[in-house]
Amino acid sequence: PLSGWGNKTLTAFVAKNATTTNNEYMARPYKLTKYKNLQKLLMERDLRYWQVAAKVFMPERTFRYKMSDKSPGFYSAEMFRIQRNVFPDKTIEEIFGE
Repeated sequence: PLSGWGNKTLTAFVAKNATTTNNEYMARPYKLTKYKNLQKLLMERDLRYWQVAAKVFMPERTFRYKMSDKSPGFYSAEMFRIQRNVFPDKTIEEIFGE
């Protein structure tokens, strides 16, 4: 995924940013404070970011960025796709509400 990077740099980057849990999919370059409910649902259902991103036709890095506190967040159409394709049993309010 990070093809432009030299291997040494990448290893250092991953080591520096890796979290303590083993099931973490990848290093997290962003702080994730947005969408607490969505994060809780992802944890409960053991879904990875890349799986959700694929289901809503969005690059994983874009999805990660939109989950981060640097971003203005998802557009309503994207929220709708997440609700329809990933959590059809929940309402948009339940997923994205505070």
